[in-house]
Amino acid sequence: MKTKERAGIYVLDISKLIFGGIILSGIVSEPINRWVMYTLATFCSLFIMIIGFVILKNFENQKKEEEL
Repeated sequence: MKTKERAGIYVLDISKLIFGGIILSGIVSEPINRWVMYTLATFCSLFIMIIGFVILKNFENQKKEEEL
């Protein structure tokens, strides 16, 4: 596995952990506005997920170019 591929997978895992962490923290009753918490978590998770997919896509394109 190349470094870029590992980085892409790592970033996707971080995205899943953020999303799961926010869902679990929503279960705990804290005086936090739930809509703000869920909205920020969703945007943050989606942003990090997109970064991970971009890294993986760049790795795949580079791999195809090396095969030619």
